[in-house]
Amino acid sequence: ETLHKKMENIQIRNYTDICNSIIRPPRDEYAIDELGPTEFSIKDKVYLRKDVGLVSQRGELIACSHFQPIAEDRLGTAMPCVVF
Repeated sequence: ETLHKKMENIQIRNYTDICNSIIRPPRDEYAIDELGPTEFSIKDKVYLRKDVGLVSQRGELIACSHFQPIAEDRLGTAMPCVVF
């Protein structure tokens, strides 16, 4: 392998690393207790955080937090949920 080809490969790897750091940044690692209290207030309204696990189609566990108002402030029994 020539020096020119080696340099080209290094540049491609660096470019890929930069793109992946923007498109697929490394995931933060933290303990559940670092998320704060499971019950909290915003503008005189009380909300709950429920931590759940979902299994992806690939069989991977996805850790999620579902935020919702307390029962007295809910408009209905079903609450919307967005997973991304």
